[in-house]
Amino acid sequence: MSAGEARLLLKISAYLKILNAKAKAQKGMPADWAGVHYFGGDTDFEPIPYYNCSHDAETRLVSSGISRVAHPKYGHTAIYTALAKGTYMALRHEKKLADEHAHVVILITDGSDTNSSARFKKLIGQTFPNKRVFLAVIGVGSGAKVHEFKQYADDVRSIDNFGRLVAGIEATSIIAQKKRTY
Repeated sequence: MSAGEARLLLKISAYLKILNAKAKAQKGMPADWAGVHYFGGDTDFEPIPYYNCSHDAETRLVSSGISRVAHPKYGHTAIYTALAKGTYMALRHEKKLADEHAHVVILITDGSDTNSSARFKKLIGQTFPNKRVFLAVIGVGSGAKVHEFKQYADDVRSIDNFGRLVAGIEATSIIAQKKRTY
């Protein structure tokens, strides 16, 4: 695992703990659910099952488990593919829940799309923007090229480094909560 991957995992784990604390503070509200999915090229997509953010044990399991996932092969980045698959996973998960939930898909990348198939690019163009799923794209570092997603996403931002990732996700979460639709 590279040093960059290790920093990313630490930041995602820290954010999952923040979600856990917030979920536990909102007694009586529908629970937030989270899933973390790794992506690489057009066929490299590794989902981690969704978990209930208000459960301490599930949060610990996911936080520690994300470091053991076989990461996709890097060298190619398929952002459109990851957005399509991540959105599908979120909507499919909702069918298992008793309550209706808002959906927030946050894609984090340190690159640009170099490998998505034309069918996924077309699908994202037909799907977003929409009122059902809040879409955010966060680019990390100077190699992240995320400006092209402004036409689809509710929030597109660039940050200098992984050290600012939790703050970037928090800022995106605030915007998502303001736009929340069910």
